[in-house]
Amino acid sequence: MEAYHMLPKKFRHEFGKTGIDINDPKYGKWVEKHEHRKGAYWYNQQWEEFFDQYRTEPAPINEIIKKMNSLNKDL
Repeated sequence: MEAYHMLPKKFRHEFGKTGIDINDPKYGKWVEKHEHRKGAYWYNQQWEEFFDQYRTEPAPINEIIKKMNSLNKDL
């Protein structure tokens, strides 16, 4: 098992703009190692596209949570 950040560390700065601490346990879970690594590239691409919409202002917290829940519904 591996600790999984549902809010990727790669985007720590973007999440931080809204006051979200990605290390808060409520934004993490334990997953099987192979599942964690299997979709990492795709997962980060989804967040990249999400944040492309918010170049001039921080993404709203409710939209971040909605995106997180959508991407993690199968985990």
